[in-house]
Amino acid sequence: MLLYFIKQNYGIEDENMYEDPETLIQGIKRFFGDAGGAFLESRIIEILHRQMGLISPHDQNFENAIKNAKKLYTKQELS
Repeated sequence: MLLYFIKQNYGIEDENMYEDPETLIQGIKRFFGDAGGAFLESRIIEILHRQMGLISPHDQNFENAIKNAKKLYTKQELS
């Protein structure tokens, strides 16, 4: 439902959402409000990093945390 909401309100497709994490978090905050969005943002970062075996960065915004996780994942895949 959330992805449908973001697609309808921001006019982007699923595959573009993953390339533009800021749009995703804006949609989450718009859907759940600032407090709910901030909570979900931190949980998404925490869960993503835990699943990748990384330490969750507490001082990064959503977009930077996702981009850094993607870089680290790509680096691991190439090793």
